[in-house]
Order: sequence, then C-alpha cells, then structure tokens
Amino acid sequence: MIYFDLETDGLNVETCQIIQIGAVTGEQQFEVKLRFEAREGQAEALALNSYDETAWQNAAIPPGAALARFAAFLSLHATVPKTSAGGREYKVATLAGHNILKFDWPILVRYCALYGCFLPVDFGRVHDTLELAKWLDLPVPDLKLGTLANFFHVAPGGDTHDALV
Repeated sequence: MIYFDLETDGLNVETCQIIQIGAVTGEQQFEVKLRFEAREGQAEALALNSYDETAWQNAAIPPGAALARFAAFLSLHATVPKTSAGGREYKVATLAGHNILKFDWPILVRYCALYGCFLPVDFGRVHDTLELAKWLDLPVPDLKLGTLANFFHVAPGGDTHDALV
C-alpha cells in the first residue's frame, strides 16, 4: 500500500493547482514540487502548505514531468496483478491517504486527464482514512489527521500540511 498526499494552492477540486505530491511505502519515500502559477493561488492555502517561493523556484518541475515521476514510483511498488483486455499482465498500486476520496483523488484524476498521464492504480483499492474514521465512529473531537494520529498514538512527524509528512 502506498500512502500519498497532495498539497494545493486552494480548496476547489475543480480549479486548484497541485503544488506538491508526496508518497511513502515502507521505507521508500517520494516527493516532488510542481511548477504552478502562484499568483493564481490562495495566499492562505499557500502559507498553510509551507509554500516558499525560493524552494519552488529551485526544485519545482513541470506538472507533466512530476506526474510521470509519480507514476514511475507507483509502478515500482505496484503489487496488485491485473490483465489488460488484450491479455497483457501488469500490476497496479493500492493507494491510501487522508481525505483522498473527496479531495486528493479527484484532483489527481483531473491532472492526469489534463496532462495525459496514466497512473498504475487500482481504482477499487483507494483507501481513505477519513472515511474509515467516520465508519469507526471514534470518540474524538474532530477527524483531522493530527487528531487521529494522536488518538492512535502515531506521531505524524511534523507539519501535516506538507505532502511528505
């Protein structure tokens, strides 16, 4: 299973820009910053997501290249066997994350359509910890990632608005 997170320049899944993709599986980590139009982003969202103009100027790459790198990372860790309509065998990855079904996943799908990128993911195996927490009806004041991490005694490792944390 690969846990992933996106950071964006806003909250509208139909218009926001991805600024960072992070993923982890076992000991393997993936992180990439994406080039985007900062002037079009919401200042509050950029500040919350640790946007630093100098860091992005030095490290960000075009969105299509970032998606290709993410697809390559997913391919390396794909474990679910599939067979194409033409009979070719291949493997896809299982993804998980917090609030991904209503936020990260639709944005990622939109970007893949926009940039013509195929992600080797089993669409039926995208697991959302927010939805799981709702189902479990946990005795917590809210379902934020930090709150759930504290409840389960798991240290998130830093700023929960950094895609790799």
